[in-house]
Amino acid sequence: MSTFEKNIHYLKEALFAKLNSDTTLRTSLGGTERIFHRDPPKEPIYPCIVYAVINDRDNVYNETTAGGEITRSNIRLTIFNNNSKTEISDNIEARIKNLLHGQRTLDTVKIICYSCYRDTLLEPIKDPNLQVWVTPIRYRTTWATK
Repeated sequence: MSTFEKNIHYLKEALFAKLNSDTTLRTSLGGTERIFHRDPPKEPIYPCIVYAVINDRDNVYNETTAGGEITRSNIRLTIFNNNSKTEISDNIEARIKNLLHGQRTLDTVKIICYSCYRDTLLEPIKDPNLQVWVTPIRYRTTWATK
């Protein structure tokens, strides 16, 4: 693109496509339709993953051409698991890290992913209301539109 035209939806699409297209992750989740943007359905089937862009900041960046633009975004992924042990959540988190952690992991025809790395992982917490384990993870990504 000759002019900077950022659309945060491109990042959300790339994230969903990366997670949803991985057979190993889908098997760990127990099937399809277990990855949701922002909110799971009223009665989700566990385990499941919820993702959201929690903040986004534009910066000028010049990799190959003058005036290129780069964006830094923080993404939150939350694993929900109703199994009595956290081992399932731990395995799902390990697979997510394998898919996302590194350079160019979210490249698509619309965006370039310069880096994506796990910033924070918290130990699973038992939600007393839902009676599920909740594992929050934060990733930082640096990306630009093509």
